[in-house]
Order: sequence, then C-alpha cells, then structure tokens
Amino acid sequence: MIDAKSFMEFFENEYGIKFIDQKTGKRAIDVIAENKKAKNDPCMSLLANLDKIKTTELGKERIKKNLGLVTDDVVDWCVRKIRQADSITQKGKNWYVYAGDAIITINARSYTIITAHKRRQK
Repeated sequence: MIDAKSFMEFFENEYGIKFIDQKTGKRAIDVIAENKKAKNDPCMSLLANLDKIKTTELGKERIKKNLGLVTDDVVDWCVRKIRQADSITQKGKNWYVYAGDAIITINARSYTIITAHKRRQK
C-alpha cells in the first residue's frame, strides 16, 4: 500500500500534477509535512490551538492568587505568556510553559489551564 504523500510525489514528479489543499491553498505535500511536524512537536500542537485554551472559575482564582495578577482575564494573560514562552515541554498529560517568571500547567487533551506558579529563584 502506498501512502498519500508518496502518491502525490509520484504524480507531481511523473506528470507535473500538483495537489492543492483547498483550505489553505498550499501544496498538499507541504500540508502533510507541516501536520506531521506538528504531531511530533508538542509545542506546535499547543501553539496551533491557542483558541481552545480555557480554565475553570476555580482555576482563575488559583492562578490570580499564585501569580499575584490583578487582571480578570486570566486566560488572555496566559495566552499572551504562551506566545512569549521561553520554552514549552510536554510531560505525560500536561504541557509546562515557562514564560518569564511564570510556569503555566495546561492539560494536553482539553487545553485547560490547570494552574500557574511563579518560578523559584535559583
């Protein structure tokens, strides 16, 4: 059995036929490569789904208390921090976002911010 990428590469090389992704307008082969990279890179998966980030009411209060935040829009604050992250790692079911003086813990399946803490000084 031949995979989709090999099939498209064959037609592109042999017949000059290019498959275009209708959603993005990009070459389908490039979209497949991007998707494969995103699956292998947890950071890309999180960054591609920032619109799904959420937290509970208890989570909002816990994050505000732990970080000393004054804002009521904790999710927006966290999303901005995620975009500016120094590093993002995935351990088990959670992502850990290290951004400035904060560590934000996010469930990898539900995109729910579980908690956030200030980084300990070394």
